[in-house]
Amino acid sequence: MPPLTLPRRTLHRFRTVLKKHLALKGRDAGPPVRVHVGDQGETRLTAIAPDGHGVSLLVPGDRPPGDLVLPFDPLAEAGAAKSGDVRLSEADGGTAVVANWEEKRVPRSARGALEPADRGRAAEFDVPAVEVFRDPGPGFSSALRSACAVTDADSTRYALGCVRLDPHAGRVEATDSHHLLIARGYSFPWERPVLLPAPHALGCTALKDAAVRVGRVTDGPKVPLVVLSAGDWTL
Repeated sequence: MPPLTLPRRTLHRFRTVLKKHLALKGRDAGPPVRVHVGDQGETRLTAIAPDGHGVSLLVPGDRPPGDLVLPFDPLAEAGAAKSGDVRLSEADGGTAVVANWEEKRVPRSARGALEPADRGRAAEFDVPAVEVFRDPGPGFSSALRSACAVTDADSTRYALGCVRLDPHAGRVEATDSHHLLIARGYSFPWERPVLLPAPHALGCTALKDAAVRVGRVTDGPKVPLVVLSAGDWTL
């Protein structure tokens, strides 16, 4: 594909949200990022971890159609700051990506490569096809963010790191075994209660004011997926 130019601020926001959503710490390696430019010139960045957690960001614009897979290391380096642009281009027949940018007027670059199998899997990453995202009701976004704060991601008890969304009682529930949050009055598009790993990324600056809607995907994946839409972001 032709070279692609994106704001470093965009990569910085995506990297920040991705690390938060996947609970990456320090120099933890993250998954590769598919950068897809559609026929209308819009760009979508998508990254999915082996456990199915994923982040996608739609970036408006008018860029030539194309598709490349950006390894996490160049993303981390090029997205470490918020100013200027970064130019992404393929190398070595598409098996590697080179990122070029300027930092304090000094040219910088980073290069990353993937094994063909890893690149092939990443190239197929896409946002789960949700026909309709639904608003569970007034105050849901705030309730979900508050529920995330009442969870314990480090607990050995899986449920304590999750938010429970109960369609029968219309409730959002969360506990860390010391505190309990219950918020009522919501409607969810599924039939059984769902334990949703707490989406702490909703607290990131890029998403903190976005209204959250929900969807469910049951066709295709081995485990049904809950998909959250928040502005230009999909989790």
